[in-house]
Amino acid sequence: MNIQIILIQSIVAVWKIIDVWGQTCRFYPSCSQYAVSCAKKYPPHKAIPKIIWRLLRCNPFFSKGGVDLP
Repeated sequence: MNIQIILIQSIVAVWKIIDVWGQTCRFYPSCSQYAVSCAKKYPPHKAIPKIIWRLLRCNPFFSKGGVDLP
């Protein structure tokens, strides 16, 4: 397991503990699952922008969620 995957999984674990918004994710798979999948599938220079874009869209100001696969 490389450092990128460990780092993303650690951030996701802390995110789940803090539970910032207290709501379920509007996307499938959830944003945390998406982040881990991207970290496993893509190199860092591709995974990080995908994760950031997904997190920016996961809020009440975007119209809807849905299925969004990495």
